[in-house]
Amino acid sequence: MKRQVQRQTYDGSDVGLPEIETFGWTSTSRATDLGLKPHRHTNAYEICLITGGSVQWWVGHEIYQLGRGDIYITHPNEPHGGIDEVMHPCALYWLILPVTPTNRSLPGLTHKQTSELFGQLEGMSRRTFKCSSDLTYYFKQMHSELQKPSTFQPVYLRATLHHLLIQLLRDHDVSQTSHDTSHRTPSIRKAMQWIANHLDDDATVEEIAMIAGLGVSRFHERFVAEVGLTPADYRTHLRIRRGQHLLGHTNQTITRISFDLGFSTSQYFATVFKKIVGMTPGAYRQSRSTDHLKT
Repeated sequence: MKRQVQRQTYDGSDVGLPEIETFGWTSTSRATDLGLKPHRHTNAYEICLITGGSVQWWVGHEIYQLGRGDIYITHPNEPHGGIDEVMHPCALYWLILPVTPTNRSLPGLTHKQTSELFGQLEGMSRRTFKCSSDLTYYFKQMHSELQKPSTFQPVYLRATLHHLLIQLLRDHDVSQTSHDTSHRTPSIRKAMQWIANHLDDDATVEEIAMIAGLGVSRFHERFVAEVGLTPADYRTHLRIRRGQHLLGHTNQTITRISFDLGFSTSQYFATVFKKIVGMTPGAYRQSRSTDHLKT
């Protein structure tokens, strides 16, 4: 049976790469508490790449819905965390990069190059943007090499880290010149809007593809590439998000909510809800009531 949560973390100092604090990878098929309560990284950047599923994270007062191929960056000392304080079903890499003191250089880089690197990181106008295939490759190479200890491992890791950071800056530059900030084609946006407006409708992928004006295989391929979820999974996530709102802001019964959202039974709704949110609908409603009392 496939494990519901897979997680690997590497301390930079343990692998001959002291200029980074941590590199990690995780994959979870269920909402899981993986330390996404409000936190911050002292004097360090966090750089994440979502490779599957979707996440809902916040930084300050902003909320970000991210999917496959999205980069997410938090700046030093910024409070951030996960919506509902959990990791939603997804797969991702992350890198914690401490800011190098101004009188020092990153190993393998000159003082000028180090200053330019952190200057560009600090000046980034977007904390989320789409990554290139090259950047994805460098994250994967870092992860792969970390699993193969050898005499030359630190050398390879450092070279790959430099490639990764430079490509990150380049991808950000490309994102600034992109006119389509959503990175989604009109046909996929049309399908997403239709699904959002018909949450109680169990339309097949063939029917939604027709609405989008695409062939079934092409539609499914483009939807997953642009959204990070299959059409069915996207609909399920929207249903659960709507369910969260109804549980927290109405007195409707859980059974009524489940039927209104298109679930065949309240038991099935509860099972899916717990998988994505990390608690049962009843427990979620109780937690919202407790929060209101505290405020």
